Amino acid sequence: MNKTQTIEKMNMIKKNHIAQTDKVFDAIHGRKVHKPTALSHKECEFGEWLYSKNNRLRDLFGSMFFEKLELIHEQWHKEYAKLFKILFEKQQSQSFLSKMISSPKIDPLEIDKAKLYYSNLKETTSELLKTFELCEKRILALNEERFI
Repeated sequence: MNKTQTIEKMNMIKKNHIAQTDKVFDAIHGRKVHKPTALSHKECEFGEWLYSKNNRLRDLFGSMFFEKLELIHEQWHKEYAKLFKILFEKQQSQSFLSKMISSPKIDPLEIDKAKLYYSNLKETTSELLKTFELCEKRILALNEERFI
């Protein structure tokens, strides 16, 4: 992956994490959400890229930023898992026919809990994006030869 492709991939992943956070907001406010993100930090698109065998992200980002990204991204998924349990778990266990007819109702107290979890998720998303932007600046500063 060359420098331009790396930056493009990073921008796509940033947009994807924002979209996933927005899906949680939509679910909290009663909107139907399709394809919630993977629970595992290694199975979402970012995790698959971060941990793929052929990338050199640790070298390109530097160990400090790479490890910080790993920690924050894993934390994001831990916080997301709490929300998933409230917002999506019942929906996933419903039969296809019942999904078509109605969506499961979520207890109002659970919605309040989800709103609290969501505020934590938003903070972690912000931290993840800030770290990602620092990595992007580092990538932009590198010579193209580093990507060959």
